[in-house]
Amino acid sequence: MADELKHVTVEIDANDLPAMRNALDGKACIRVAHSFQVRLDDLSAMSGESVDTIVRIDVDPKCGYPDPQAVALVYFAAKAGVLDVDEFEAFRDDLERDTGHRIQEIIDKYPAIFKDPEKALRFVFAGPKRVHGVPPLSCCPRCGLQLWQDVYENQPADATAAHLKAKPRPLYCLDCGQRFQYDKVGRLKCSDELDVVGIANDLVKKASQPSLDDM
Repeated sequence: MADELKHVTVEIDANDLPAMRNALDGKACIRVAHSFQVRLDDLSAMSGESVDTIVRIDVDPKCGYPDPQAVALVYFAAKAGVLDVDEFEAFRDDLERDTGHRIQEIIDKYPAIFKDPEKALRFVFAGPKRVHGVPPLSCCPRCGLQLWQDVYENQPADATAAHLKAKPRPLYCLDCGQRFQYDKVGRLKCSDELDVVGIANDLVKKASQPSLDDM
């Protein structure tokens, strides 16, 4: 069993059947979490009771459907406003159970949260878009999340190249679920159309060249 699970990057609960299926299929999943605004009732507030206000779903970053749409639904719902405790707990249970295959069902079930179902569906199923900025500092065009979060300005070239090569084709934003555009030869479309792998190779060459101090 250990060999079968070695490609999975999240802890797996033995009672979590979807995660177990992903493990056996060899899929590498990551956990996406969003915090919700929850209003405690008077009794809970007076007793100091705490409530877990985080919704967590496991997704495959290399999946084009339905994982990006599941991430988008959770993100959209988290911006819906303040929820009562009981409403949130029922809603959280629904969101954490096979979300991507139940999007329409979940939207229809909670009209108080998804006040405009068509708007929610347009957000969830929005078409792919170009990213903002040039790799490695590109950002999601919808929420602004940096695609390569381990990359920063003035980072050593070999470190930046390693991060780009580890994730040369980000398919969608792991914060809001926005999908990204690629051209016919598989290059990420951005404000300046550049090849991520090509940039990584150029950085490797740059890192291998001697500096003036070494001459």
